[in-house]
Amino acid sequence: RADMISAWSTMTTLLKDEWNIMAADLFNEPHDVSNSGWGAYIDDMEAVADSIWATGVNWLAVVEGTNWQCSVINCAWGENLQGVKDQGVTFDNTNYGANRLLWSPHVYGADVTGNSYSEAGWYAHWGYLHDGQTTSNQAAQAIGEFGTRYTGGMVNWLDDLVDYLIQIDQRNTFFWCLNPNSGDTG
Repeated sequence: RADMISAWSTMTTLLKDEWNIMAADLFNEPHDVSNSGWGAYIDDMEAVADSIWATGVNWLAVVEGTNWQCSVINCAWGENLQGVKDQGVTFDNTNYGANRLLWSPHVYGADVTGNSYSEAGWYAHWGYLHDGQTTSNQAAQAIGEFGTRYTGGMVNWLDDLVDYLIQIDQRNTFFWCLNPNSGDTG
């Protein structure tokens, strides 16, 4: 935790006056956080976000899902946001106010993860955050990464994912990536 706070302190000091910074993705694909460690992970992310916000910036705190051990089917690193529902643990917005947290799952298909997917899997991993049934969720959501080489069966996977995103009215996404030298999606 201390190392993350120190790193983000340096980054915030360097970038806090830049006009085009809107968010801080606090921890990329924390795949070694166990499901039972969700509460401690969120505590760490709150501490990091608080240290950023204490500098006076108004950035969003972007928090990804954790490990690949999801219900229905295993998921991609960064995709597992089941802790919000299963443990009821989310950010405490007391210190700095609401509307500063953004859940950001990473969603990949079989060409990256080796797993097939279904709407039931997407719903269980992160899609449920859109239906209003999870009272512990007080955050917006953007798909922080999704992508594929878009060949073979992955054409259907991506088309199905986009259809699902439209179905649940998820309009906030970042496609990964458009450069041809990406190891798994180029």
